[in-house]
Amino acid sequence: QPVARWVDPVCVRTIGVPDEVASRVEHRVREIAKAARVRLAKPRCTPNLTIAFTDSAGKVARWVGQRSQTAFENITHAEREQLYRGAAPIRWWHTVEMRSSDGMRSMGNDVPPAARLDGIGSVALGGQVIQQYRPSFLRTQVVRALTSASVVIDVKLAQGKLLDSVADYAALVGLAEIRPADSPPAASILSLFSDRGPAALTALDSIFLRTLYRLPLDRTALAQRGLLVRGLTNPAAKDD
Repeated sequence: QPVARWVDPVCVRTIGVPDEVASRVEHRVREIAKAARVRLAKPRCTPNLTIAFTDSAGKVARWVGQRSQTAFENITHAEREQLYRGAAPIRWWHTVEMRSSDGMRSMGNDVPPAARLDGIGSVALGGQVIQQYRPSFLRTQVVRALTSASVVIDVKLAQGKLLDSVADYAALVGLAEIRPADSPPAASILSLFSDRGPAALTALDSIFLRTLYRLPLDRTALAQRGLLVRGLTNPAAKDD
């Protein structure tokens, strides 16, 4: 499916640690976001990217799942079970919203799925009306936008890793819709908990984020894949 990324400004909040530690984590995440040209919210914003430190990541995930019907709707049953009962030191999930190619939110009308309303101005998807102002055979009519991200760090399982390393990891999975993998790339901070894994955001990670945030969202998954591969293999290339 097409990629999802942040469209609205990102507001980072860190909980479960002293204020000075939280400030250091948030500063590092914001700096990584700035380098990738991710829009950041102004001070005193409403958090939409939450980084939580806890002594039981599974318990936190189960607590969220019991209290929210939508928190895990974007992940598979197997991924949810890993959140609840897995042994990963860092766990995360995102919520995603369908928007028009202009980034407009749905109008909220209750209409039949996939109903065409006026030919070019709007389209209904999943029971909601999506405004569409740039019809094109080359572009999709809707895009996937991240609306929230939660990163839970189990301090017991992450013991021995540097705070900055954990913050870099949280930044990458919080800013990009990345699926957990049994064998993460060796040249990525995602291998932090592997033998001889990198201790900081790598060049590959930085290139990936920069490429992701200059991709046109209103393209098919196949087109985006090609642009992403080109960006990773030739960072100097510019996207069309």
